[in-house]
Amino acid sequence: LHWRRRHVAATVRSRGASATLRPLSRPHRHCISPEYIEHSVWRSSAALGSPPVLLHNPEFFIADQLARGRHTAAATSAAAVAADDSGRCEDLYDGFYARLGDAFAALAACHGGRFGVSSNLVGCRYGVSGRANDAEAVELAKVVRAAEEGCGAAADRCSVVQLPVNLLEPDAVAGSASAPVAEARARGFTVLSHRPLHAIPPAEGLGGGFGLTSARHLTLRDGRPTLPAAALVRNTAREALAPHLPDAASLALEDIALLYAMHAPAVDVVLTGMRSAEYVDAAARLLRRPPLSPEAHADLTAAMLRLISELQGEQASR
Repeated sequence: LHWRRRHVAATVRSRGASATLRPLSRPHRHCISPEYIEHSVWRSSAALGSPPVLLHNPEFFIADQLARGRHTAAATSAAAVAADDSGRCEDLYDGFYARLGDAFAALAACHGGRFGVSSNLVGCRYGVSGRANDAEAVELAKVVRAAEEGCGAAADRCSVVQLPVNLLEPDAVAGSASAPVAEARARGFTVLSHRPLHAIPPAEGLGGGFGLTSARHLTLRDGRPTLPAAALVRNTAREALAPHLPDAASLALEDIALLYAMHAPAVDVVLTGMRSAEYVDAAARLLRRPPLSPEAHADLTAAMLRLISELQGEQASR
């Protein structure tokens, strides 16, 4: 639930709501007020029926509060206290999960299907602002508690989570029992991943640039020519896959990136995007390949984690 400013403003006016619009990059705003959720679900359901509904990065509230200087990133939940927009004095994180509970209550009331969040959970490498995922991280256990407090008996429908998984952000599936994907599956959540081809780079200005599509993202695709840093990612991945795939040396970077996301353990669905027919055809072609073995995926994850560490070390030594 993340629309352009004019849609949010129109909703707030039409509903007479006192929703809080969080400023993002122009011309966007972010809103998870119950009134806006009700309106958005009604509009979407008319076209799509009742698929799962995800609140898109509700932790923008935390990032906004930190950006406004109302809290510091180092403050603990016990110490970070400030007045919110309604004038109440509340803890930043308790306030965030209280808002999340209100949003879930609205979803449960107007949507008969499943719901959840698309968030950078604890254990993901980066937060919603693109910085290290410390102060902005979302705790899945507290998401579940917010649903229980907000929805009561309907809390069991809060059972879908979406998070980023790609070659340069492998932490969500890095094998530990505490990894976000493992925790989500242990709690019975359906796990969706996104951004398989758009990664936040671990360092800046290396090897001629990362080929950013925006200020934050590296496109994991071969180009003409392929930039040195992208080629480094591709060649490292090819080397890791060589013992497992006979055609590893000829795989394009985008094929490796999609295979990595598509066969990540404990991930149920990968959102690859549909920006062009060529993109969809490429994803469909890869679905016809045998899946990556768990061993191949683990070796690729380990190789990427080593590469990330090396790149960050080079950046720190400059």
